[in-house]
Amino acid sequence: MDNHVWILYVGILAIFLLGIAIYVGINEIRLNKEIEKIDEELYRFLYNFKEITSEDFLYLRKGYSGNNYLSNEYNVPGIYILNNNTENICYVGQGKKVFTRVNAHFTGNGNGDVYADYKYGSAFTVRIVTLESTNYTSLNELEREYIRLFDSYENGYNRTRGNN
Repeated sequence: MDNHVWILYVGILAIFLLGIAIYVGINEIRLNKEIEKIDEELYRFLYNFKEITSEDFLYLRKGYSGNNYLSNEYNVPGIYILNNNTENICYVGQGKKVFTRVNAHFTGNGNGDVYADYKYGSAFTVRIVTLESTNYTSLNELEREYIRLFDSYENGYNRTRGNN
């Protein structure tokens, strides 16, 4: 084969590979912008809700009489972030009745590791994001996004990346 033909083939291959690299780079930029946009939205939702201590949560959960569950009227679908401020790790979960689900973690009927740390004195805060306050249509999708955002699968209590 003639050297000029080889050079032509190598040149065409180089242009083809460069085109692929540019295409991948542009798509990576688009993907990163989409992820940033999702993260901004999640942070906006997250910081619209007050973070309270686990003790305050349990007090509000019981209501003023001690047996009247005041929060039942607000017990709606949502996700929650249980932040262990002592260990600097968190757990992201979901519930159709989010107050009931959060309560379960602090009373021994939820994630065993969360409960053990709580029981042995770790300081927790609770943040709740209701499904209706977001643009998401699925608790599973919302939960997966917050697990990703807080990296609670790799560096937290979550044992999965979320429900499918």
